Amino acid sequence: MARSNATDYFQVYPFWLMDVAPIEPLSLPIFTPLLGFSSITAPEMTLEVVDIDEANTLFKRKVVKGGSVNSLVLSRASSWYEADFYKWITATVEGSTGNSKLPIGGITPRRELLLVQFLSRAPFDVSTGVAAGALAAGVAAVVTGANSGAGALGVAGALGNVTAQAAAGAALVKLGPAEVAPRLPGKAWRLYGCLPSRYKVGGDFDASSGAISIAELEVAYEYFDEISLAS
Repeated sequence: MARSNATDYFQVYPFWLMDVAPIEPLSLPIFTPLLGFSSITAPEMTLEVVDIDEANTLFKRKVVKGGSVNSLVLSRASSWYEADFYKWITATVEGSTGNSKLPIGGITPRRELLLVQFLSRAPFDVSTGVAAGALAAGVAAVVTGANSGAGALGVAGALGNVTAQAAAGAALVKLGPAEVAPRLPGKAWRLYGCLPSRYKVGGDFDASSGAISIAELEVAYEYFDEISLAS
C-alpha cells in the first residue's frame, strides 16, 4: 500500500531559504528570492556532555553543559548578474547594510533565515495546469474569431495569443519560489543570529576544465528552531 504524501519520507532536493528578519523600506532582502541555491548544509545541533563524580558512586554521572550548532554552507552557481554573497559579507565587515546604492536587509547584518524542506511530491502539476488553461483560452479565442468572420488574420492572431499565453504560463511556474509553491512544506528550521564567516567567489580557475563554477558562502548562526507537526 502506498504511503500518503504527508507521511512519505523526504527527498533532499525540494528546499528553499529566505530572509525573515525585518526589512527596511527601500532595501532588498539578503538573498534575491528568484536565484535559489544548488545545495545547503543541513542544520545540526550538538550537546556538550561532561562527566561528574558524585561521592562514592561506581559510575560517573553525565550532565549537559551546553549546546552548539554547525555552520551552514550555501552553494550556488556563479553568474555575472548577482552578488548576494559578496554584498552580505561586505556589509558584515563594515557593520552596515545600507552602504550601497541598493541597501540590503535591516539595521544590522545579523539576519534570521528560514530553511524550508518540501515534500517530494506536488499535490498537482501546476505547470501542466497553467499551460493547459492558457491553451484552452487560446483555442476558445480561435473558435470565436473564426465564427465571427474575422478571417485568417484573426485566426492567426488568436493562435499567436495561444503560444504567448502558454509560454508565459510555463515561464511563470519555473521562476524561483513559484516552482515549489504548489508543494507541501514538510519541515522548516528558523536560524537565529546568522552572520557570514567565509565567502569563496567560485571554483578554482582551471583553463582545462569545463565544470560550472560554484560560489560558496559559509554562515555561522547561534541556534535554530525546528518547525514540524510534532514540534
